[in-house]
Amino acid sequence: MKDLINQTEVKKIVSERRAMLSKSDLQKKSLRVAKNLLEVDEVNYAQNILLYASNISGEVDTKYLIDFLLGMGKSISLPRFNKSQNKFFRGVFLGWEKTIATEDDFIESTVSVDDNFEDIDLIILPSVAVSSIGERIGYGDEFYFQLLSKTVATKMTLAFEFQIFKNFEILGNEIFVDKIISDRRILGNFR
Repeated sequence: MKDLINQTEVKKIVSERRAMLSKSDLQKKSLRVAKNLLEVDEVNYAQNILLYASNISGEVDTKYLIDFLLGMGKSISLPRFNKSQNKFFRGVFLGWEKTIATEDDFIESTVSVDDNFEDIDLIILPSVAVSSIGERIGYGDEFYFQLLSKTVATKMTLAFEFQIFKNFEILGNEIFVDKIISDRRILGNFR
């Protein structure tokens, strides 16, 4: 494809746009993303959801969403990566008081940590950016590749509209998502 933006430039653009968000705008946009997510059938049908707890400046705030999904009777797990074992785990979310913030700025559960993902119905991945056809640029650690080999769950990402690009350079290790939920729209059915 012509006019592809390289991933370094995409990350720079998104970083600049995130830095321009006020706390008020971040919360308003995050609530619109949450509202759009709750309109998706896969969320309503899912019982066991793996969802990241946002802790990165300018990222879609998922804390309210996690509390809301819990109130709907959903079982929420948070991803957890053990660097020394190079292994992905999940911890059941049973309240914010049973979480820890890691040195890498991730929020993880300290409860019922295991590596069984068979019962996960839906995975909501963090993204730096996504293309309008479901290609995802993550934070570069490739944590989610290992996880996705263990599950056939539906994959979604939450993004502000400014994180969605028509296209960008693909390096061969990106994860494709099934749906993108933004503050303005829901994109899906890419394949």
